[in-house]
Amino acid sequence: MELSLAFSSLSELRILSPIDIVTKWVNFAVQRGVQYIDLYVGNRSKLPISILTCTTLVVLKIDNFIMEKGFPPVTLPSLKTLHLNNISFPQHRDFMLFIAGCPILENLLTFDVLFDSVVSLTCEEWENFSLPNLTTANIDGCRNQYREHFPLKVVHNVSSLRLEIGQDYLGDFIPTFHNLTKLDFVCSSLNNNWELVVEVLKHCPKLQKLRLSEFVR
Repeated sequence: MELSLAFSSLSELRILSPIDIVTKWVNFAVQRGVQYIDLYVGNRSKLPISILTCTTLVVLKIDNFIMEKGFPPVTLPSLKTLHLNNISFPQHRDFMLFIAGCPILENLLTFDVLFDSVVSLTCEEWENFSLPNLTTANIDGCRNQYREHFPLKVVHNVSSLRLEIGQDYLGDFIPTFHNLTKLDFVCSSLNNNWELVVEVLKHCPKLQKLRLSEFVR
């Protein structure tokens, strides 16, 4: 067992430990106004739900967790930076409701975010979905059939986007990126993705900087 903590006046909490100990420390930190949480567990586990209503949290980084169906409403009014690495959601809708609970979010990074279903928000929920402060997003890991359904509409408001996708992208429709000025587009094969590249560019009316590259796996 390894347990590592780093905090200053309980403004920061970093943990690498079994989930039962993680949950106890997270609950302890949340009760005392933690601002920074960075969590990783070796075996995929349920996310400690106290995190979801931590009003003081500014930075949240979680790795290798499961969001179970019916998890409590997310209320993270102070969160500005969110990193999701290897996180499973039951549906698109659950992911988007999670994000919607972060009203002042500025920076979003996702890597290998999984969805069991592509059921999305209702029309009424879409009308109320807004992340006006989100300016930077890094959407990484959409490279196989289980990760091809990332809802790009979530990041339609950003000005800077890094997007990594696979050859057979089957994701949500491509929204118009009204504010996007910088795009870093990474794919498995540019030769096989030109149609998608062109389609994305058609939806970026203010684009100023474009970088195209291929990932090697």
